[in-house]
Amino acid sequence: MKRFQFRLDAYLRYKEYLEQKAKLELAKAGADVIACEDRINNLKDEYEQTLGKLDIETVSGIDANRYLRYNYYLSSLESSIKYEEDSHKKLLKILEEKQKNLSQKSIERKTIENLKDKQKEEYYKEMLISQQKETDDITILRKAREIQA
Repeated sequence: MKRFQFRLDAYLRYKEYLEQKAKLELAKAGADVIACEDRINNLKDEYEQTLGKLDIETVSGIDANRYLRYNYYLSSLESSIKYEEDSHKKLLKILEEKQKNLSQKSIERKTIENLKDKQKEEYYKEMLISQQKETDDITILRKAREIQA
């Protein structure tokens, strides 16, 4: 019995490769989002700590230059947090695009696999029918020989 050969096997492997590549891109985008969230949290922690230090020094007395430096530093932290939050929004959009891309690649691969499965099932059904016909023909020939003998 001949083995089933799917003519689009190379195309299926290519679709699997594209799906795997999309999974890697999605993982990288997810890692970028997590890294950005970590940076935002670190900046917010730094802002809170600096604000706490400023409060403590304000109570005990602080000179004007040091107070201005604290304010400049806090404003730069605020702008860094805003920048990172904007980056986070962009990275989330990229992550969503990568998820859609992966979904599309998976659908394309599954479509080709379903076609392969259907063709394989049809091939084996035809082979079974063919073998059954051969068996029937052999049986008929034996009966014909027995009757003639």
